[in-house]
This record gives sequence, structure tokens and C-alpha cells, in this order.
Amino acid sequence: MINKTTLFLLACGIAGSISAQTLQNSNGPLYPSHRPGYKPEVFTKKFEQNNNRTTETYWLNYGFAVDSVYGGIADLNSNYLGWDSLILGEFGSPVSYEPIWINNIGNVLDVNADAFQSTSGINWNSWNSYTVDSMALVYAYERNHPNPNIVDTLVVNLFYNTNNTNMPTFFFSGATMLTNFGFDTVYFKAINYNYQTNSINASGVATYKIPLTAADTAATFFREKVWSTNQFAVPGGKIVGSSITFKPGFTYQLNDTVTNLNAFYFASYEEQGAGTFLIYNYCPNSSSPQCDWNVSSLVTTQGRYNLYPPNSWNGRFIPTYAFTNASYAFEHHLISYKVTSLNVGIEEELQGNIGLAQNVPNPATGETMIRYSLENGGDVQLDIFDVTGKQILSFDQGTQARGTYQIEFNTNNLQAGVYFYTLNVNGERVTRRMVVAD
Repeated sequence: MINKTTLFLLACGIAGSISAQTLQNSNGPLYPSHRPGYKPEVFTKKFEQNNNRTTETYWLNYGFAVDSVYGGIADLNSNYLGWDSLILGEFGSPVSYEPIWINNIGNVLDVNADAFQSTSGINWNSWNSYTVDSMALVYAYERNHPNPNIVDTLVVNLFYNTNNTNMPTFFFSGATMLTNFGFDTVYFKAINYNYQTNSINASGVATYKIPLTAADTAATFFREKVWSTNQFAVPGGKIVGSSITFKPGFTYQLNDTVTNLNAFYFASYEEQGAGTFLIYNYCPNSSSPQCDWNVSSLVTTQGRYNLYPPNSWNGRFIPTYAFTNASYAFEHHLISYKVTSLNVGIEEELQGNIGLAQNVPNPATGETMIRYSLENGGDVQLDIFDVTGKQILSFDQGTQARGTYQIEFNTNNLQAGVYFYTLNVNGERVTRRMVVAD
């Protein structure tokens, strides 16, 4: 079955008609397109955190974080990650053989999402620099080629927005968005695409080639592959972009089918259950609060060969929620990132006379503690605000000398959500953000 919808990118003159294909395997649900309740392995086996004054390390995946925080029942959706429209995949019911239509998947990661604070306790600010140490992908891989010695390859590109050209901000707007998503405008970070190289079109791109052999196959279900990105360095305030494509190690001809060749499948979460979309709620550089700074995307066959009409999706990855207003089947790819912050600690937060640390624990459940330091001393007051700017709590500490102090308080009377705390010393202010959990 083919579902279609058209979303208009009015600000940039981009519009496109997107066709989606339903994955089907002729031998049965070898890799089912819907699998509820799947949890990436990195969060069960490889979670790492080093809480000290210099570094902290987390595994992050936005789709998983949203589903964990907001209680959605995520479907695990899947489709071929292809490399050429000459190859035919198995689609529909009954099975029909059609060109594989997704040639490249992309992903944008902003570590400052509120969902990451709630699930991982990530507690560095947007100006912290960090490294991407590893990546992981939930996938399925089958080898049908008669040559058992073939080595296929995943080609991974990684970059950050050195400027607005590298990762421009676009938005959808109009009646279609209001009907499909319940609001008028959504801003998102776009990834530029080079159809000649089938890859990200940006400066400063790091490329990683991940070999795939018989040891990487999955017999009846999805698995996860982890690879090193050699501590890819990201300056503070920057957003990471990535792309993944599949490069076969064999030759093929027109109308060859995956039943005789090797095939690779990627997996995606729906952000908050089937047929839903949760808007991202932290966009410091947009005039609208309705933004998605953590967005997955893909390149279709039309984009791969630059076949879209003028002023459409040529030269861009397409956000995955642009495909169908019925199911949003590929909202967030299960691409995870292991990130390590640099220079975390009270020294990093020193501004003038004040050093303000992240509350511990964060998210706060019951008692939480905020530590601060004074270089010269002064009259000290700590205020807690909700997201509307309303003052919720206030702690007058009086006059304090140079030194390090802490304030402990109970959050049981606060509703779950995002709050801000401001330390005021002789009129000098520093603010940080905290999350209160149920």
C-alpha cells in the first residue's frame, strides 16, 4: 500500500509529494515492521556515567527518551536501507517487487532536549563542549548472496553545524500542519544532501566505514551494532548531524531482488506511540516554541537522483514526519550516540563572583541539592521559577563570605516538569535549568 501526503515548506519554497511503501517479507514477518516495547541494547548493557568535576558520559537516543518520559507505546518500524533503485525489495500484501525507495537515513542530535535530562540526568549546559565517542544503530541484516565471503559496508557521516549553511533552520507552515500535527508551524534543523556522492553536503564531515559480514546477521529479530567515532569533537552550543547508508560488496543488475542478494534494514521509533508526534520543547534560537531540534530524516530515490521538481526536496534530507498523516511511521531512527561532556563542574559555571553547579540529582525526585561558590562574598538569594517565569520558591541566605555552599530542598510539592533556578549575589545573577520528575 502506498500512502501519500504533501507538506509545504513555505518559508523556503520547498514542497514535495512523498510516497511510502509498506515493508513485507515474502517468507513471513522476518523483520516485522511493528514491534512494540523494543529497548535499544545500549541502554540496558552499555550505559555509562562518570560523575566527577571534569567529564560525564551518556548514551542518548531521542526517540527512546521521548517514549520513556511521556509514556507513549512506541512501535518499532522498519524498512530497507537501499543503495540503488535498480534493486527490487518486497513490499505490500500480497507481496510485490518494487524499487527500494530509501537510500540514506539522517539524524540530528541536540543534547539539551528536556527528555534527555529526564531519562539520562544529563546536566551540562548548551555551551559545554563535548565529544561523540561512539554510535549505535538498531538494524536487521540478511545475506542471500551465494558468495559467503562478501563484505558489505555501512558508510557513516558525522558533522556539526559550523554555521547556518551546514545545518539550516527551516519550517513547515499552514493548514496541512495544523490538520496533521495540531499546530501551525514547526521549525526543524535540516541536513543538506549531495546527490552525486549520496552523502551529507557540509564542511568538516568525518566519515566512518563499518564492515558487515555474516557475523552481523540477525536470524529473526533486530539487533544493535556499536562503532567508535574516535571522540569526534563538538564545540559548545553546536548540534550534531549524521547520515548512514549501505554500500554492497557485490555487483548487481537491473531488477535483481533482495531474495538473491544481501539486504539491510533500519529501525525507527514513533515518538509517542502509533500515529502521534511530540513537538520538541527547547528551541533557544527560533522565534517559535514549536520546534524539533532532534529530528530524523531520509533521502528517497527521487532525492538520490535529484529527480524532485524545482524548488522542492532536491539537495535536502526529508524530515521523516513529512511522509504520511496517518502513522508517522519513521519519526525517529534508532541511532544512538555516546557523548562525553568536557569541563563539567562548578568552575565551568563561574561568572564573575558566582559559581553555580547543576542540582543533584537531576531529574529531582524528593530531596535535591544545589551547590554554589562565591569568589568575593555578598548578599545571596536563590529563586526557583517555572517555565512561565513565575517564582515558585525563594531562599534568602543573607550575607555570606567567600567559599562554597549548598542549599537542599524538597521538590515533592512541585509538579513534574522543567524549572529554572537563579542565584542572585549583590545583583549579579546566574541561572541554570533543572527537571522535576514524578
